Amino acid sequence: MTNDTENTAGPGHAGGAETNSAAQGSQPTIAGLRIGIVDAATRGDVSKARLLLRPPEGDRAVTVTVGETVEVPGFAVTLDAVEGAAELPEPGKGAGSGAGEGEHSGTAGRGSAERARVTITVVPVS
Repeated sequence: MTNDTENTAGPGHAGGAETNSAAQGSQPTIAGLRIGIVDAATRGDVSKARLLLRPPEGDRAVTVTVGETVEVPGFAVTLDAVEGAAELPEPGKGAGSGAGEGEHSGTAGRGSAERARVTITVVPVS
């Protein structure tokens, strides 16, 4: 089994924040919060990731844009970067796969060796 995560700023980071880079399909635990990296894609200049945040109170699926912060009980989660994500065509400019907007998958046409990586910062909050 390979390690698909890279801790880029440890728990000693300011305010207990921890930043981690992880591959799509992995489920790293960052600052005590388990996060599933479901999907990532880029359209134009906007990169987004679909994450499954898993605090003790229950799972929460979210789609976040780079720079956006979402909160779940006890944690603030920021998507810092998306790298290697599929570039999706602008709406109305694609080859016409028949999928409606929002039905595109960032994994389309990519093998497992080409999984996107996301960088996430998690800050424990009270």
